[in-house]
Amino acid sequence: LGNGSDLLPDVYAAAMRLLVDSAQVVQVPEIGRQPSPFSTEGPFLVPITREEYGLLAPRLGLWPCEYRGAWSGLLVVRATPDNSADLIVADRHVAAAFLPRHLRVEPALSFQIASAAPGTTCDEACSELGLACDESQLQFVNTCHHMLRAFPCEGGCGHEVGDDLPAYVHDERMATAGQCLLFDSGSPKCDRGHPSTTRLCGCVMRYG
Repeated sequence: LGNGSDLLPDVYAAAMRLLVDSAQVVQVPEIGRQPSPFSTEGPFLVPITREEYGLLAPRLGLWPCEYRGAWSGLLVVRATPDNSADLIVADRHVAAAFLPRHLRVEPALSFQIASAAPGTTCDEACSELGLACDESQLQFVNTCHHMLRAFPCEGGCGHEVGDDLPAYVHDERMATAGQCLLFDSGSPKCDRGHPSTTRLCGCVMRYG
């Protein structure tokens, strides 16, 4: 056994970057086809959006509902039962810093962060700025860093499931009162709100 130094954040990040840089890219539609894209030596890199995870999970035998076991948007698993090569599933939003530019999903040029009024939706918050909520941009405000800049988060940052996230729980009657809630799974919606929470939103310029 080693001394654990390979698990230090900077060391681990550097190792993951090398692994990603050396990997052969495999797109989601290729998985399950014959011949298998994993018939060669790895490592392999599968870039995905959050919406694609549900399609990918059963093909790779992953946990079906949530992106569990990931670090900074990167999930390393075995390619197949017969191929022990590393397969890196990379969230194109969260793991953008590790990916080549053409595989990243980055904020739109007109991206703006907006705090909704308590209990209201991101559609309403963005509309007040003359902008539109974009569900693909909500991932970019789904960090404790962004939440702490917008809200007191006196209960810290927590993780929940819901269509109205990320959000700050302003209602003192709630068990999660004072927490800033982030999402690990699912695809939150622009048109959802909750009476007990205040949303943080990703807005973009209106077109058309």
